[in-house]
Amino acid sequence: MVMETLQIRLTKNLIDKLEGLVKRGAYSSRSEVIRDAVRRFLQEESFVESVTKKPRAKESKSELLERHYIG
Repeated sequence: MVMETLQIRLTKNLIDKLEGLVKRGAYSSRSEVIRDAVRRFLQEESFVESVTKKPRAKESKSELLERHYIG
């Protein structure tokens, strides 16, 4: 699979938490943590939209990721 590059900016707190997951061996890299979080987020959003027939209220992407996956 060919992957594209995407530049993102995260708070130090989020980066530290990503690094913690990598250091514990849960993921092989920060990129893999982010890819998994995005996959899960998109699956959840798809489910919510199919049940409610409407998208969620707008939140910034970093707020959504932090609320759902980093907490």
